[in-house]
Amino acid sequence: MTHLLSILSITIGLLLVTQVAFANHSPSIVENNPTTPSHLDIKNNLMEKAGVFDIRYTEEVKAGIKSFTVQGRRGAQLIIGRAQIYFPIIEKYLKAANLPDELKYLSVIESGMDPNAISKAGAVGLWQLMPATARRYGLIINNQIDERRDPHKSTQAALKYLTFLHGLLGDWTLAAAAYNCGGGGVQKAMRLGNGGDFWSIKPHFPEETQHYINRLGCAIYVMNFYDQHGLKAADNAYFMKFTKVATIYSQLSFQQISQALDIPVPILKQLNPSYRKEIVPDSTAGNYLILPKLKMEGFLNYYNNIVLNQ
Repeated sequence: MTHLLSILSITIGLLLVTQVAFANHSPSIVENNPTTPSHLDIKNNLMEKAGVFDIRYTEEVKAGIKSFTVQGRRGAQLIIGRAQIYFPIIEKYLKAANLPDELKYLSVIESGMDPNAISKAGAVGLWQLMPATARRYGLIINNQIDERRDPHKSTQAALKYLTFLHGLLGDWTLAAAAYNCGGGGVQKAMRLGNGGDFWSIKPHFPEETQHYINRLGCAIYVMNFYDQHGLKAADNAYFMKFTKVATIYSQLSFQQISQALDIPVPILKQLNPSYRKEIVPDSTAGNYLILPKLKMEGFLNYYNNIVLNQ
């Protein structure tokens, strides 16, 4: 039976097929293209990059990698392209918090690296945060703003949540599973399975969580070794790849910013998806405004010399 866990544009889940389908209906990666790595090479490469996660080279991971690198190439290249935009942001906050770099791959399987991703359950953003969790870790959600879509603020909130889960469970693989089903869900599986590692208690997780670590393994491999399968990152606009962030406190509309800096409003929307009404509202704590790097100096001159003096 084939597991269609989610849509490719949102997560890697669609790319995972079962062991049976892989064995009976699909040629191996090597048979499809003799120049690609062997299964032994793939396994060794995956183990090299697994880091703090207890990843296994299972049949499900084999199938997922094949689906990503053969059938799902176009979607894979979109995600790889987005990673060039958002991984540097995530890596900055991981380093600042002294957290493992491998945590960034959770954003791949959560959202396909799309800050506008929305789940049926109401999770939003790169990290697919639910409203209660987002608010617990300081994000604002109202009719003007949804900071779950902000790549900077949502990353900071997600890392605080993951840090809490790791403190609760003492293991990064279990913390990753808990990111999917909650800390209580993992603790329940530990009680039922009388064990303390993901693989020994796997049958006691909800079905989606049972596949979560395999999906994570697939993401880790593909995001590191896609070029060995002839994949490349989808092109991104220059303004998306090189950005800077300003903290502002006074209300500004995208139209004002556009006129002052000669930046089209659609570009401002792409860079700042958290603002629902194309307005950065007043904030005593400060709101983030993401701009093309080359425009930041001009914006600061405009904001400090004109906006603050109005």
